[in-house]
Amino acid sequence: IVLGFGGLVVIFGNGIDFSNDAGKGVLAVLFSVVLHSISAVWVKAIDARLPAMEVTHGGLMVAAPLYLLTWFSYDGVLPEHITTRALMAILYLAVFGSVLGFMMYYYILKHMEASRVALATLITPVTALMLGQLLNNESLNPVVWIGTAMILVGMSFYQWGSKLVEIFIKE
Repeated sequence: IVLGFGGLVVIFGNGIDFSNDAGKGVLAVLFSVVLHSISAVWVKAIDARLPAMEVTHGGLMVAAPLYLLTWFSYDGVLPEHITTRALMAILYLAVFGSVLGFMMYYYILKHMEASRVALATLITPVTALMLGQLLNNESLNPVVWIGTAMILVGMSFYQWGSKLVEIFIKE
């Protein structure tokens, strides 16, 4: 887990902004992660056996009004012009990043250990960077590849660590 988190720090460490506004954003994200983690453990602990679509629907019914409330309290202004590319990105995030993404998340949460499902989120930022390179010709520097390797090695140790130890001890 430490190796995977370290990989994320390697990848995104140069872009960290420690200004006052950034601190507020980090606290907000940490708060949302804690709430999400509590909900994931709670869903797993009570063994709700709800279909993933119902859990996703319930979550979006709470999150969407809170998002709108936050938006109106901070800005609430619609842009004058939205490019087709930006609109397609918004639609993609709404469908794949929210509805389908969370449906798949709650489906696998029902069938796997919560700790293993949580580790899958380490690979999400790397996947986004790789898709950015593939679809948007964004450049990836060697630091991204080093961080990606750290994440993959860390996840491999988590998944197969005991087997790897047995292999090296026998030799």
